[in-house]
Amino acid sequence: MAPYKHRRSRRFHSLRYGRAHFRQHRDGVKHSHRRERSATLDQKAAERARRRRPWVIGGSILFVVVAAFVILGSAYRSLLSARDSIASAQAGATAISRHPNLLTTSNGRAQLAATLDSMNEAATSARQTVNSSISLSFLSVLPFVGHEVDGARSLVNDAQTLTDQGTILLERLRTLTANSQATKINLADLQALSDQIDASSGKLATMDRSPAGLWGPIRSARVRFDKDLAYVNGVLDKGGKALRYAAPLLGSDGPRRYFVAAENNSEMRDQGAVLSWALLNTHDGEYSIDSPQSVSTIGLESPAPFVLPPGTAEVFGPLQPTQIWQSTNASADFPLSGAIMSAMYTKATRGQTVDGVIGVDVMALKALLKLTGPVRVDGIPTDVTSHNIASLVLNRLYLKYPAGDSQAARRDQLAEIAKAIVDELKGSSVDVARLVKTLALCVQQRHLMIYDANAANEATVTSFNASGSISSNDPTRTFHLAVESAVAAKMDYYIHTSVSYQVRVLAGGQAFVSTTLTVKNTAPVGAHSSYALGPDHTNSFLPGQYVSRTYLWSPKGSSVAGGIDESGLVVDPTSFTVNAGETTTVRFQTSLPHAVRNGRLTLHFIPQGLLYPQRTTLSVSGDGVSFGGPTLESWSATKAHTYSVKVKG
Repeated sequence: MAPYKHRRSRRFHSLRYGRAHFRQHRDGVKHSHRRERSATLDQKAAERARRRRPWVIGGSILFVVVAAFVILGSAYRSLLSARDSIASAQAGATAISRHPNLLTTSNGRAQLAATLDSMNEAATSARQTVNSSISLSFLSVLPFVGHEVDGARSLVNDAQTLTDQGTILLERLRTLTANSQATKINLADLQALSDQIDASSGKLATMDRSPAGLWGPIRSARVRFDKDLAYVNGVLDKGGKALRYAAPLLGSDGPRRYFVAAENNSEMRDQGAVLSWALLNTHDGEYSIDSPQSVSTIGLESPAPFVLPPGTAEVFGPLQPTQIWQSTNASADFPLSGAIMSAMYTKATRGQTVDGVIGVDVMALKALLKLTGPVRVDGIPTDVTSHNIASLVLNRLYLKYPAGDSQAARRDQLAEIAKAIVDELKGSSVDVARLVKTLALCVQQRHLMIYDANAANEATVTSFNASGSISSNDPTRTFHLAVESAVAAKMDYYIHTSVSYQVRVLAGGQAFVSTTLTVKNTAPVGAHSSYALGPDHTNSFLPGQYVSRTYLWSPKGSSVAGGIDESGLVVDPTSFTVNAGETTTVRFQTSLPHAVRNGRLTLHFIPQGLLYPQRTTLSVSGDGVSFGGPTLESWSATKAHTYSVKVKG
């Protein structure tokens, strides 16, 4: 028998797998090798799998990487798109903040509404982009990246809320202005606006979020949004406080009566000297002025029963501020001056009372005349306008009278001008929002101040800086300088002042402040004696000679040679004389023992409400310290300055 051979086998196959297997091939016995083939196939399959494994793993990794890049790219594009939409909305917010006068006209409010609509569309687009992005939803579950996604969603939601609240507030304002006149305010609409400000403030207050942990475009957008939000919250805070006082001021709780002190800027105290007065009556949102008169009609033969604080009595007591109307506001603290005037009015009228006192000077009347246009006043030969009021009533009407004249033929007429302005406002087309904006600016510049006899109302007035207090806001860091006339003439019309504060900071945190006041007398040289130019032969002895009592109020707790605690600060009184056509300087020194706190130097400056704005400069230097911020600044309104301070070495 022929030997048996497999159809396919390896060489010397018959010799493999033992003697029995060899005999099968020798004897021609047919047989198979299933176990051998199965094992061989398994080995081959395992080998093929082993060889394929790196490719599978590599391919999987490649797939994951590519997918990750696709997801991240899509997410990043979504974030960029959302950022661009938010940037568009923020551009609208910036435009609004830079053009606040848009609120003061009907056309401006319409333009503002259109801007808010565009902002809302942009915010809505950003919100839809972020919320509909599948890639962002996928990434939101991942550590670190999820925080970025959450930050993006918070930002777009906050932007949407901000524009929504802005739209609602604008609609409330438009309703108020449509239903009100300059001298007749719709109290229901006023209350609705006030309530909405409170509600919006509450919503926006919850959106103050830290950018910590965010990066890239979302972080930069969040930082910018937070700045805009802080601005809006500040405006709403002050506006809300002012509106809460506006209702009782306008007689929402019943008729109210205020003493209007007309302050003459050509005869300065801390504010202008009170030479005429009137009564402001309010009820149910409507107001009017009556009884404009000279203060000579309510003169006192003895002081009003009002006890001055010790410091005020020491510094200003000799001027008899509780008896002489011209001295009532020699102190810088208008809440005190208002209380004194209220007491004096009650004594002079044998028991009549007022609900408060409103101090208004020529610059405030000038601002109001820009709204009303010219007014006519008995005894003044020409129309009074915003262009001529200062020169007319503070200078020209005085020059024709000789020095020492009783002025019986010409009494101070500022209160009559105030009445004429209010009368002109009745039935006028002056926008209520524009009127409020004008009054707010006068308050900021200390040309308009309010004292309310009700303690709760007075606290509200103080909260939005309309009370004229110099110690209610950061008294341990506040400076206030007042140049006051000591001459029985009208010389302040010719006086121009500027002041520089030079601050030197030591490594221990204390600071020394050198204050230099420069006073220029522009009165004509060689002029004849007159009621305007003097002399009064008591303090001045030459025509055009200016004699001043000047006071620097330094921060509470500061060290000042000869300083006296007054009005919540430390006052340093001095005096000087400057002749016509000349200039003089006056210097003060203040030591602040703890000027630097937590690495920051903050100083707060309150200006005097002068006829000509006082240019003020601040320079900061140090011994052993470095500063963050400018070393020289200049301004002409109330301002706070903050510097970061770091000890060298």
